[in-house]
This record gives sequence, structure tokens and C-alpha cells, in this order.
Amino acid sequence: MIFSSSQFYLFFSGYLVLHLIVPARQRIALIVVGSSFFYGYWNPWYVWLPYLLVAIAFFGTLWQQRACDAAARRWRVTLVVAAVLAPLVVIKYTNFFYQDVLGIFVGDRGPLVSWAFPLGISFVTFTLIAYVVDVYRGKYPVERSPGLLSGLVLFFPHLIAGPILRPHDLLPQLANPQPATRGFGIRFVYGFAIFTLGLFKKTVVADTLSETVRTVYEGAASGLNATDYLLAWYGFCAQIYCDFSGYTDMAIGVAMILGVRLTTKTEQPFAAQSIIEF
Repeated sequence: MIFSSSQFYLFFSGYLVLHLIVPARQRIALIVVGSSFFYGYWNPWYVWLPYLLVAIAFFGTLWQQRACDAAARRWRVTLVVAAVLAPLVVIKYTNFFYQDVLGIFVGDRGPLVSWAFPLGISFVTFTLIAYVVDVYRGKYPVERSPGLLSGLVLFFPHLIAGPILRPHDLLPQLANPQPATRGFGIRFVYGFAIFTLGLFKKTVVADTLSETVRTVYEGAASGLNATDYLLAWYGFCAQIYCDFSGYTDMAIGVAMILGVRLTTKTEQPFAAQSIIEF
């Protein structure tokens, strides 16, 4: 379910009604249940995956905190990060290692697995790694509520395509929810405006450019010259910026309507002075 689909508009309309009437103390449960439905709409068989990763991070950080010295904490956090990262590596890179690495020695035998990639697995994984590392470094206390940690990961506005959040960006807001009707009118106006801007970037700019860029990059058109390729290169830059920036704007707008402030880490990336900074 993507933000530019009619299914999302129906889902969010119903969710917003529940958000306004459910007591604040029960809002984290609404976030977890609603976000699970949002995540599982595409493929319900993958709903278990974010919960597995949350469980690894939750119990892993508790285990890490019980270490008797700095060296033990160091290797424990290494094991926890590796365990959180393992499903992403297995799901996304099994065929790569089988075909492109092992295939060098035994020959290409085709893909080993044919499963579909779970939506948002990279963002879920990196959000939890950020939590585990921040706890290890003492930047954030260990979270003893699995519900709140699940809310950090599953909060649907950022679940599929980010932005990736550090624990201090969202957990305090989930732990201390404000009354849903407080300032709702102004939040809705600003949130809707930001969402509309993001929708324009994504559907009008990025999606439109993608067809032209793909035609040039795949060499499907004839009679192309250097100018065409240069324009396609600039077009691709605009496409990926508006794709990521547009989806982030939509996420920020939806979260604002729900009374949650999301930060963005993608301000002016093409103004970077080097590849490392970019």
C-alpha cells in the first residue's frame, strides 16, 4: 500500500477516525495494529518479519545491558546487530552470493530462491540497528516496553520508505501522546499541504521522468546523441530526488496530521561538496 494509491486514502480515512476517538493511552496499540494491517496489505505472509526483528533488538539490548564489562558489551552488541542484519542479508543477497560469487567457481546455475522482497525491510532493519547502537553508546536508555519499540518500527508513515529514525526522534512522542484533537485543524492543514507537495513530486515529476529516462538508459530509442544522454542523466537525478523527497514529504504530512513530528535527513543532497558528504 503506497501513499499515492486509492487504497491508502481509504485506509487513512478510517485510521484517522479511530485516531481521533481512541484514548491517548491506547494509541500505541492502534499504531501497532493499524500499521500491521498497512504493512500486510501487500503480502500478509511477511507481517511476522518486523516483529521478529523487534524481538531480536528488544531482548538483545536487554542482554547487552547485563554485560559485566565493556568488552562483553562490545561483542554482545556486535552479535545483536549481526542478528538484526541477518534476515536482510539472507533475503536480499542469497541469489547474489549464489550466482555472482559462488557462480564464478561452479558456473551460473540460475537463481537459488525466487521469493519477493518484503516491503520496507531495509528501513526496519536500519531503524532497529540505530536503536541498538544508540543504547550501546548511551545516547538513549534501553526501552523496556516492547509495544513502544514496535511503534518506533511499525509507525506506518515511515514504515515503507523512511525516513530512518533514531529512537529519540519518535519514542518520546509515542510514550507521551498528546490529545488527538489538540490543534488538529492547523495540523491537518499543514500536513495536507506537505502531503500534496510530496504527491506532486512523486506522481507528476518522478513518475513522469522515469519513463523518458528508462527509454534512454535501456537504449530503446534510436538516433540519440550526447545531448539526449546528458538530459537523461539530469532527468535521472531529478527523478530519484523527487521520488525519495516526495515520499518523505508524504510521510511527514501524514505523521503531522496524526500529531507526530518526523525529521528529514534529505535536505539539499545535491548541494553536497563531495561524494562522501552526499
